[in-house]
Amino acid sequence: MKKQPSRARRPAPSGVNPSLYARAKSLRKRLTGTDYIAKADTDLDPALVPVREVLTELVWGKVWLRPGIDRRTRSFMNIALFMALNRPQELAANFRVALANGLSRNDIAEAILHAAAYCGAPAGVNTICLARK
Repeated sequence: MKKQPSRARRPAPSGVNPSLYARAKSLRKRLTGTDYIAKADTDLDPALVPVREVLTELVWGKVWLRPGIDRRTRSFMNIALFMALNRPQELAANFRVALANGLSRNDIAEAILHAAAYCGAPAGVNTICLARK
């Protein structure tokens, strides 16, 4: 009996721009670190690879590589955004990015304080716990 071909569909190609994607991956790795990349990308389900590629191209390529706002300012913004959105995993990762982008520990503390005034004390307390690590 002839074996039937597998009906499992392969993910569609992500359609990212190879040049922009390569630059985005390089920046992501430089700012988040090799350990973060390995943890985030290891054993990624093949169906999710196109999602990772598109998000990498968008966030790190089309946004972070734009000339309109410097990386230091983007890091300040991300602290407030991730606090407001209650995204502790991204917030913790952004602390490393913020340090790589030239923010000092005092700068990060000021960003937390400023955002806590608008996001509320619980967000500030949770963020202090993350920042301690």
